[in-house]
Amino acid sequence: MKTKALCCLIVMLNSAALASENPKTPWQFDPQGFQNPPALFWPGSFWVWNDRIDAATITDQLREMHAHGMRSVCMLPEPAEFRPTTMGTRLEPTYLTEPYFKMVRNAAAESQRLGMNFWLYDEGGWPSGSACGRVTHRNPKAAAKVLRCEEVQPKPNTPYVVPADAVCAAVSTQDACQVYRPGQSIGNIPANARLRLFVVQRRGYADLLSADATRTFLDLTHEGYKRFLSDYFGQAIRYTFTDEPGALPANPDSQLTWTDDFAQFFAAAKGYDLVPWLPKILGPGVPPAANPADKRERIRVLLDYYDVRATLFRQRYLEPIRAWCAANHLQSSGHLNGENEPIGNATYGYGHILRSLRGLDLPGTDVIWRQLFPGVASRPFAKYASSVARQKGQPLVLTESFCVYGSGITPTQMRWVTDHQYVRGTNVTVVGCYPLSTRDHLMPGERPHFGPTNPLWPYLDIFNTYTARLGYLLTRGQPVSSIAVYYDVRSIWAGGSDRERAIRLHDGLAEALLSRQREFDFIDDDVLSGREGRVDNGVLAVGPMRYDTVIVPVTAWMEPAALDGLAQLAKSGATVIAVEGIPQADGGTKNLLDAAGVSAKPDQSEISVGRGRIVIAPLDKAAELPASLVRLDPACADIRVCKQAGDHMALYFLTNQADRPVSVTAHFQETTPAVVCDLEEGLRRPLTTRTDASGSAADLVFEPCGSMVILFGSQPDAPLRPESGQELLSLKSGWTLRPLRQYRIGENDYEVRSLPDTKAKPVELGDWRDTLGAGFSGDAEYATTFDWNPQSDVSGARLELGNVQYVCQVFLNDQPVGRRIWAPFAVDLTGKLRPGRNQLRMIVTNTLANALLDPAAREHFAHLKKGLCYDDRAAKFEQESLPSGLLGPVRIVQTK
Repeated sequence: MKTKALCCLIVMLNSAALASENPKTPWQFDPQGFQNPPALFWPGSFWVWNDRIDAATITDQLREMHAHGMRSVCMLPEPAEFRPTTMGTRLEPTYLTEPYFKMVRNAAAESQRLGMNFWLYDEGGWPSGSACGRVTHRNPKAAAKVLRCEEVQPKPNTPYVVPADAVCAAVSTQDACQVYRPGQSIGNIPANARLRLFVVQRRGYADLLSADATRTFLDLTHEGYKRFLSDYFGQAIRYTFTDEPGALPANPDSQLTWTDDFAQFFAAAKGYDLVPWLPKILGPGVPPAANPADKRERIRVLLDYYDVRATLFRQRYLEPIRAWCAANHLQSSGHLNGENEPIGNATYGYGHILRSLRGLDLPGTDVIWRQLFPGVASRPFAKYASSVARQKGQPLVLTESFCVYGSGITPTQMRWVTDHQYVRGTNVTVVGCYPLSTRDHLMPGERPHFGPTNPLWPYLDIFNTYTARLGYLLTRGQPVSSIAVYYDVRSIWAGGSDRERAIRLHDGLAEALLSRQREFDFIDDDVLSGREGRVDNGVLAVGPMRYDTVIVPVTAWMEPAALDGLAQLAKSGATVIAVEGIPQADGGTKNLLDAAGVSAKPDQSEISVGRGRIVIAPLDKAAELPASLVRLDPACADIRVCKQAGDHMALYFLTNQADRPVSVTAHFQETTPAVVCDLEEGLRRPLTTRTDASGSAADLVFEPCGSMVILFGSQPDAPLRPESGQELLSLKSGWTLRPLRQYRIGENDYEVRSLPDTKAKPVELGDWRDTLGAGFSGDAEYATTFDWNPQSDVSGARLELGNVQYVCQVFLNDQPVGRRIWAPFAVDLTGKLRPGRNQLRMIVTNTLANALLDPAAREHFAHLKKGLCYDDRAAKFEQESLPSGLLGPVRIVQTK
């Protein structure tokens, strides 16, 4: 009875912890919450169900994840019919059957018992929306559709009747184009004319522009989960996860995304018939416009098409899922596909990134195969989801990270990618992947593998703890941003030089602002037109956010209603910064000055408008005009910053994106005492600041790829970290090395072997591949002895390890003294050194890359017929992580 009562108490406490955060109310800082954040903030893994499932495996793997700091989990089923020729997954029981749902229920029950957050993934594989082909199997009319143009060669002297299932036909000559409807007869086609037929073609994926397809999808998936899991809704299960949904791609040169009632919906939304325009916007072989006015009209129609397409996707897929969630005590979350490239607004299925993300309760982004990585030119796409979330008053922003980064990814790189997103507004993470099985051809899988087959797995609790505490802190209070940047989606839709300019200015302006520590959010025509925002006494109000500065890159295609809203904003008192020229609407038929009722001299760069102003500036100057969150001395383009404020506190998160140390003096507006939040230990340490009438200044030192959270208005609960002083002892020689545990590619699965009988060999510090072999992945022990003669004036000592590839655990005289997974690779030895002889041991662990790229492993994989879908890409990344070991220099320094 006592055991049963205790289990009930644990369930009650875990359920309370899961429900303790209410996203509808402002969230405040709590020291206990910082020390041990709610489960949602701890990284969750995509738990790939790729093989036979049983209850024991479910329990064991969930407990393994939880023990390593993964207090969230997102079960991702991969049925046998999902990519059968390239991945060859073999999920049993069969997807969406009663035995399958019972296994999911087992997983949800164990997750709740452990206090874990259980994301309810909505697809069998990805992209979401088809239930792994079951939607179109049940409802063939729900298949995705595209509109294509075909050349027709009519029989001579025979009238051509437009087929009943066509949308239209067109007879085109150099001077004219005549459109015919289904059933109409076309006779006397001139010899020099082209007859083109516009037909709808079906594809295998589901039509996510169709409400009927979405209803079928919900009935197959969400309703099935509801029948078996509803008692966990709002407890362990709080969010559904939709993954990369979208309509089929649109490309006016070859096809337009379509649905059965597209033309009717378009006419109702835009007030004119789209069909007569199809021959002028859908190729191949669209004749060139006769004059600029004709070209402008064609682009207007194309923009209307894209606008309707994006609206249909949100209204008929994302919003019905959100409504279903609301009716079942859940919230919808997930991410789209290709959002990292602005051109995706035209070429990917979501159509309009900000509008689509508004259709989710908890919006997110996808970070796979190194869109973000040290040294890679990055784009600001994490800010799309965070901008929408802030403007909805919803503090949670999701990322799916690391899938297909390869198993050579290091904790330093993982933290860099995480910091990069979190400083741009993200705060909740799902990582990929934890595979249910890696046997046989599933070994290559979707790398990296987070689990017992990864040598770094015993250390990843440190990363998970860091990420959870950072996410918790970055949801305290309210985000601080008074700058809005216009996302020129319509120019991207327009194509050609308009698209090229819009993307250049979009990327360049975002980078220029962030590198100058200017925080901003994105807005669009939906906001400026009044559909999603409003002008309120000199500011643009979007939900709880207030922007007194709006930056608009030069454009010819702003929506007229949005241009009017921008003019009204300037007249009410805001500052509008026009980058590289005055924004225009509808191809230049109207500009911002016209809308505001003012004029300007040709060389005038600042124009007064009512109580506000319009400033025309080149990109770099435009980025300098708004105030920064933090002033750095000297200026440093590598530091990024965000700020949260509320309840007499101000929290700053600063990151160093460079692979080099950075030292700056940071000037803050706050004057209250400050602490540095130690994310690894969950402590608040005092920060030394200098205060004057303008605020506070602090001297900050960042490690390469390092970061720092500074909290004003809080008291410390731990002392300052000691600073390094003079070197006391250099440990250059006398080292030995022996392997302890090896991870290798076996015949049928990964093998982890202990090596208890290996002998230590004398080595010099450096890459261990010459000693242990290029294909060795695992743990190896470096050891040395040294004499310590304590000095009376030495109050503290620190062991500095220099360069470690890639994690380590340190033992002094057989006592553990610390684990390190990123710089600084140093541990405190104060009070632990003993006079005379001391023994130092370090267990250093590298990544799985060496084992995966060993020639024997590559040959073994080459004979696999399945499971290699992402192997080439992952292997390319893994090449960079082959150097391994303790590189040093190792020394003991005085601390002060």
